[in-house]
Amino acid sequence: FINDHRARITFGGKQHQSLEIKQLESKFKFNPDSSWLLIDKDIAADDNAEHFYRYMMKNHPTQNIVFSLRKDSKDWDRLEKEGFNLVDFGTKEFESALKSCDKIISSHIDGYLVEYFGKNTLDNKQFVFLQHGIIKDDLSNWLNSKQIDCFITSTQNEYDSIADNFNHYKFSNKEVALTGLARHDSLLEKNKTNTKQILIMPTWRKALVGVTQNSSKREFKEGFKDSEYYIKWNDVLNNNMLKNIYEKYNYKIIFNPHPNMIPY
Repeated sequence: FINDHRARITFGGKQHQSLEIKQLESKFKFNPDSSWLLIDKDIAADDNAEHFYRYMMKNHPTQNIVFSLRKDSKDWDRLEKEGFNLVDFGTKEFESALKSCDKIISSHIDGYLVEYFGKNTLDNKQFVFLQHGIIKDDLSNWLNSKQIDCFITSTQNEYDSIADNFNHYKFSNKEVALTGLARHDSLLEKNKTNTKQILIMPTWRKALVGVTQNSSKREFKEGFKDSEYYIKWNDVLNNNMLKNIYEKYNYKIIFNPHPNMIPY
């Protein structure tokens, strides 16, 4: 009731006078008879799905898991040697794995994957969004249109901005988990603390890159050198101050732009 008037309850396309809510068991218990499909991008691995797959191999070897990637990817041979159960993205084998799996676990949530068979691709499946970074801006307009059954976050502020009340997201603490990113487990594995390095790692600009079509690979867009983005970063990389630091103090300069900007 709302203000002493019976509320109209619509659920599953039907109206109800009352609903009985039952406590359900966790959806995410390991079940060796089910299959999980893990994927980062179709053209590349080395993100949270790869690292989570490796965790599952070591800690829950009875769970049936497959990892999808295009066979011509630079990462294919590396993962095959490590013992990953690989399926070539876009092949009949991949399509069979996508249809039969219970869970799709991915660091990305692009249409070429979650709408591979059309709008009903995720019917009767759970989608686990491992993410590939930390959400700083409000992406609710984009993500609210997605089916996400488990939504991984990495910082308390990020978690609160998505799961708390009074924001624009449709998700709550039922879907959102604060765990950190899987790939961070091995971040410091071979770390050297006595190196003299400066890491320059700028993000990307959506307006400067081409669109994706049935893949995470983007079409190449002309006119990049006319952009303020290019002009400013080119000034940084060719700055005499940076050159002096390199020569005087013997620092190694590492420029690692966002993957979407690397082709440019």
